[in-house]
Amino acid sequence: FKDYKLEKEILEKLNQKQPYLIAGGIQQAASMNVKSAIPNIANLLQHPSPLVYQEAQYAMVSLNGFEGLTFLNTVSTTISEWQQLRLLLSVTDIPKFSDEAVNKWLNSTNNSVIIFTLRLLRKFQLLSFYPQVFNLLKHSAEEVRIQVVQTLQSLENSSTVNHLIESYPNQTLDVQAEIIRVLKISRDQRCVDFLKKQLTDHSFSKLKIFAAEALFSLGHSDYLINLAKDQSSPEQLTQIVNHSMQLKLC
Repeated sequence: FKDYKLEKEILEKLNQKQPYLIAGGIQQAASMNVKSAIPNIANLLQHPSPLVYQEAQYAMVSLNGFEGLTFLNTVSTTISEWQQLRLLLSVTDIPKFSDEAVNKWLNSTNNSVIIFTLRLLRKFQLLSFYPQVFNLLKHSAEEVRIQVVQTLQSLENSSTVNHLIESYPNQTLDVQAEIIRVLKISRDQRCVDFLKKQLTDHSFSKLKIFAAEALFSLGHSDYLINLAKDQSSPEQLTQIVNHSMQLKLC
C-alpha cells in the first residue's frame, strides 16, 4: 500500500469535485485505516452530497471508534436506519467519561440522533442512563417514544413495568402496542391485571389482540378460555380471544 503510494492517491480523491470519487476515497481510507485522512474526512461531514457525508460519518467512526461520533453534536440531517446500523457495528466500546456526550445526544433536536443513541445504550447496556431514557417517554415524537420503550426493556429494573403502565394512558396507539409487547416479553405477573383491563376495555381491536396474546404468554390461558365461554362476553371479545388462542396454538 505504501510502496505504491496509494495513500497519496486516496488523499487526492478526497479533494475531487465529483461526489462518487470523494465517496470512493473515503471508503478506501476507512478500509485501509488511513489515519492521516481523518482531518480531510472531518471536513466532508458537512458536504452537500448525502453520498459523501454518509461515508464521512461512517469513516470517522470506523477510524476513531466512539470518538468519531462527535459529528452527532451538530448533524442536522436525518441519519437513516441503514446508516445507524453501520455506525452501531463500528462502535466496539464506550470509553469512560462519555456521559456528557451521550446526555447531549439524548437531548438533541435531531430525532434520529436520539434514536441512534438509544440503540447505542441498548447495545452496551448502559444501565446508568435509565432515568434519562425514562424521561423521554414524554418526547413529542412517536418514533422516539417507541425506541424509548424498547430501550427501557433492555435497561430493565424493578420499576420498569410500573413505569410503562403509568405512561400507557398518555401514549398513542402504536406506543401502547409497543408497551404491551414489552410487558409480554417481561414475563412479569404484576402486569396481568393491567393486560386484562386492556383486553376487556380498550376500544381498539389491535390492542385487545395484543393484550390477549400477552396474557396467553404469561400463562393465563384458563382466564382466556373462561372469558370466551362466558355468555355475557361481547361477541367481538370472544372472537378476539379465540383468534389469539388459535394463533398461539398453531
